[in-house]
Amino acid sequence: ALAGRGLYEAAAGLAVLSDVVEDVRRSRKPFVAYGLPLNLVARRNLAETNEGEGSNFWDVTIWPMMESSAARGDLLLVLSEVSKRVRAEKLATAAFASERTRAAELESVINQMNEGVVIIDRHQRYKLNPAAAEIMGRKRSDFRDYAQGLITDMALRNIEGRELAPEETPIMRALEWREQVSGEQLKIVRPGGEERVIAISATSLVGEDGQQEGAVAVFRDITENVKQHDELVAAYDRLREHDRLKSAFVSNISHELRTPLNVIIGLCQLLERDRELPLAAPQDEAVIRMERNARSLLDLVNDLLDYSRLEAGRAALHLENVNVAEVIESIVKDFAAEAKDKGIEFHVKVSPDLGPVLTDRHKLEQVLLNLTGNAVKFTAVGAITIKAGPLDEERWSLEVSDTGIGISSDALNYIFDEFRQVDDRLARSYGGTGLGLAITRKIVELLEGEISVTSEPEAGSHFRITWPRKVRQRTGTGSLIEKEVPAPNEIESLRARAR
Repeated sequence: ALAGRGLYEAAAGLAVLSDVVEDVRRSRKPFVAYGLPLNLVARRNLAETNEGEGSNFWDVTIWPMMESSAARGDLLLVLSEVSKRVRAEKLATAAFASERTRAAELESVINQMNEGVVIIDRHQRYKLNPAAAEIMGRKRSDFRDYAQGLITDMALRNIEGRELAPEETPIMRALEWREQVSGEQLKIVRPGGEERVIAISATSLVGEDGQQEGAVAVFRDITENVKQHDELVAAYDRLREHDRLKSAFVSNISHELRTPLNVIIGLCQLLERDRELPLAAPQDEAVIRMERNARSLLDLVNDLLDYSRLEAGRAALHLENVNVAEVIESIVKDFAAEAKDKGIEFHVKVSPDLGPVLTDRHKLEQVLLNLTGNAVKFTAVGAITIKAGPLDEERWSLEVSDTGIGISSDALNYIFDEFRQVDDRLARSYGGTGLGLAITRKIVELLEGEISVTSEPEAGSHFRITWPRKVRQRTGTGSLIEKEVPAPNEIESLRARAR
């Protein structure tokens, strides 16, 4: 329908090609352009466009006609609308550019990392950041151009020193088998033969379609950390051995001292009771003083021996069903005379719902003896209250309260430490080794319990212990001796005790 019509009559907008048309007429050379931006509007019937609509992109071809028509300057014009294709290409180009920008940003971040990073794709191409080359003691240009060469150059060994085959390395396991590797410790051998210990993690890279795209490994040099750990363990082992020898020495000395002390106490009792003639007053007073001091020294020896056993984890448990009310009654009777002399009253409250508990009777008695003894010692007047009762189906509590001199807030921070007393002045006035509460705490922990204390000076103290109704059988305290790797605070504790 448009044949024979003028070129610019066919569609508005072709006038922009006037220079091109004239050039084709003169040179007789065809003109071809792809995706040319034109705003064409068909005036009549043009197959490539709809009436009255503009189009953006066209493939344009202009051919000079045969020689017979050359005199008239006839041309053949072919127009094909390719707007959708061009737009799709532009979108793809933009997406590709955006992807490259993100990749560049990611590479920049990786290059700034202190950890070594190695990335291998499914075509065995790889990238590594500067930190990776530095950890391996090489330059980035020193590595071969393919992944297998890189793996060989890394010279990875296990901790025992055996060289790993390429397929055994974490990144190849992630690449070939999609294995997740986390924090595996290996050795890298640098070109000069120096070994460095690394912690390496590796994972596979999977595309949106689920296909394996590659793998990435991230590693850091932990050589110094390993050295420090080994030194710490060695120091701990030495201190542990020193502590064991000290405990053994204390135990041996304690046993050696107990025998003569018991003999002295026995002889004092003979002098006091089993004699035909009474002693003179000065002599009687001397015998009483001798027995009192011998008993104090024996208490000290017993405390040292008990603490040594607990600290070394040699305190075995002898579990049985124990009537708590009977134990409390027995302890109260032991202190009844001393409490009466000081005008102190005992108040005992044992819940009838408590029932028997499975525990070590002797160690329960020792805890109650220490707490009640302290309460009597540091209370001049008033009352001592002992309570026991169930907390729930699995736990029960024991509480000992007094109206004595109390404990300052500062002293509460170290009240359960060994060889510590609230005040040196009080230690001279009341005596004691400073081990009673330390022993109490260790026994409570041995019996799977927890002990706490609240107190106010001149108002008294309140000790509270929670225990399981059924203690599990075991032979040790879970002390430092049973642990393989120490914490720094445990090292300091051992050093303090070794001084």
